[in-house]
Amino acid sequence: MYVIEPDNIDTAIETCGHAPWKYSEQILPYLNQVLYDIKHMDPVKHKQMTGVSNRLILSNLKRLSKSGVPLVIRLPLIPQFNLDQGNTTKTAKFISNLENVIEVNMMLFHQLGKNKYNGLCREYLLKDLKALGSDAEGVGKIRVIKSAFEAYGLNVTLGG
Repeated sequence: MYVIEPDNIDTAIETCGHAPWKYSEQILPYLNQVLYDIKHMDPVKHKQMTGVSNRLILSNLKRLSKSGVPLVIRLPLIPQFNLDQGNTTKTAKFISNLENVIEVNMMLFHQLGKNKYNGLCREYLLKDLKALGSDAEGVGKIRVIKSAFEAYGLNVTLGG
C-alpha cells in the first residue's frame, strides 16, 4: 500500500485573482505554485469582455508576486480583444516587473467552449471568431507576440 505523505504533494491553484486579497493571503502558505490569468491591461476593455474591471486582479497579482510563491502567468490570446501591440507591450512590461514569474503560458483562442455554453443554455459571444493559429496570419501574430514577450526576458510557452 502506498502512503501519501503531505510533504510530497504539490499544491497549485488557477485563478484570475478577482477576490479580496485576504482570501489569497490565507492560502499562500499551502501553495507551491499559482497559475494566474491576465486577459487585458485596460480596465475598461477588461470589464467590457469579462464583466469586471482588472484593477483588483492586477493589484492582487503584484502582491502575490512578492509572496515568494512561483507564478505561471496565463494569457488567453483572443482575436479582436487583446492582440493589439499596445496591450501586448503593456502586458509584457507589467509581467517583467513582477517577482517569481517562472513562465508565461500563451493560450491560443479556440472554439472548444462553444458546446459548453450551449449545454448551459448561455449565449456564446465569441462564436464568430476564428481559432487563433488556424491560418498563416494567425501564426504570424502568435510569433510576433511571443517574440515581444521574450524581448522582456520572459520564458514563454504556447499552451499551458
